[in-house]
Amino acid sequence: MPIALIDCNSFYASCEKVFRPDLKDKPVVVLSNNDGCIVAMSPEAKKLNIPRGTPLFKLQELFKKNDVHVFSSNYTLYGDLSSRIMSLIMESSDNVEVYSIDEAFANWNFSDPLSQAADIRKKIKKWIGMPVSIGIAETKTLAKIANHIGKKEANGLFWIREEIREDILKETPIEDVWGIGRQSALFLRNKNIFTAYDFIQLEDWWVKKYMTIVALRTKWELMGKKAINMEQEVKENRAILSSKSFGNPITDLDDLIEATKSYAHDAFHKMVRQNLKAKSLSIYLTTNRFRENEKQYMNSITMDLPDYSDYLPDFIKAVDRGIRMIYKEGYKYKKTSVMFIDLRLTKELTPDIFAINDGRKDRVQKSINEINKKYGKNCVVCNIPRDTLPKWKMKRDLLSPQYTTNWEELLMVN
Repeated sequence: MPIALIDCNSFYASCEKVFRPDLKDKPVVVLSNNDGCIVAMSPEAKKLNIPRGTPLFKLQELFKKNDVHVFSSNYTLYGDLSSRIMSLIMESSDNVEVYSIDEAFANWNFSDPLSQAADIRKKIKKWIGMPVSIGIAETKTLAKIANHIGKKEANGLFWIREEIREDILKETPIEDVWGIGRQSALFLRNKNIFTAYDFIQLEDWWVKKYMTIVALRTKWELMGKKAINMEQEVKENRAILSSKSFGNPITDLDDLIEATKSYAHDAFHKMVRQNLKAKSLSIYLTTNRFRENEKQYMNSITMDLPDYSDYLPDFIKAVDRGIRMIYKEGYKYKKTSVMFIDLRLTKELTPDIFAINDGRKDRVQKSINEINKKYGKNCVVCNIPRDTLPKWKMKRDLLSPQYTTNWEELLMVN
C-alpha cells in the first residue's frame, strides 16, 4: 500500500493569496512576530533571492522596486485553512498522519494512486484555494523525496515506483534525505557518502554502530522497507509554551502582569484542546539583551498548583503571584513566557477522594470553553481588560483580515 505526502506549497504566503486574486503571480512575503524578519515567501519572492531571516528594514528598496507585498503573520488564518485542508485529506483515507501545519501523510489503497492524487490536489485547490504537491512511494522517507520532486513537476505530482527507486536515490544528495541532519550529512560526506544511494550501500551494523537506530530505519525506508510507522494519534505535549516579544518595551508591573496573563490564556486554550490538565507552570521574563547600553535582567519562577487543573483562574492567579515575585523595577522588559508543565491527560487522572471539589468550577469552565469554541478563543477572558489595545501587543501593522474566523472581517463580494 503506497504512502502519499501531501504538502502545501509556500503555505503562509499561499494563505495570504487565497482571498486576494489580485496577488496571483505577485511576490509575497510574510514576517515574523513584531514584523521583524522574513519567515515565508511565495515562489515569485524566492526568485528575488531574498535570504530568509533578513530584517524587513533592509529590504525596503528591493520590495518597492519589485512590487513585493508584505504581510504580518496571521496565524489564525493559517491554522483555520490548515484544518480545512486536513479534513479534505482525511476524507481520502482512514489512515492519515498530520505531520505539520502544512503537510500530512496518507496511506492510499488505490489501484491508480497518481489519478487519485490528481483528483485530491484539484479538490484542495478548488475548495480551499491552496496549491499542494503530492509525493507517492512505498515508505514515508521515499514519499518525502517524491514530494520534493513533485514540487518541480508541472502537475505537482511524483510517484517513486520500485523500478525507478535506485535511479532517484542516485540523484538525491544525502543532506536532502528526511531524517539525516546537518551533522550526520557532514559525517557521511567525510566518509565519501554523497547520495542516498551511497547510503543504502552501507552495512546495517555500520550505520547502527557509527550513527543511530533512527539512521538505520532511514536506510531501510530508502530501500523500500517500511520502518517508520504512521502516527494516527496526536501525541500529547509534555509542555505547552506561549512566548512573544512585546511590540514596545514594558517597564510597568501592571502592564507586565497583563501581558503574561494574556499568554497564559493562549497556553490554556492549547491545553484544553488536548484534554490535558497541568500541575505547574513556569514564568520567564527578560530585557532586550541586544541593547547592550541598557540594564539587563532576566529571571524565571515555577509555580505549583494544589492539584492538576484545567480551571483558568488557577493559572491566572499563579501568573499574578509569579510575576510579582520576580519583577524588578527600573528595567525595560522585552519578552515574557508562560510554560505549562507536568501535563496529564484528564482521563488518566484519579480524583482525590479526600479533596474538597467545588463542582461550580467545572460547570463554569465548561461553559467558558463552549463559548470560546463557538465565538472565538478570547471571547471570554479572565481578569484582563478588553476595552483598549495594550501597548505590549505584538506589532502587526501589515496584518491581513481573518477571513474565515471573524464575522466582522468576512470577505465582501459585490
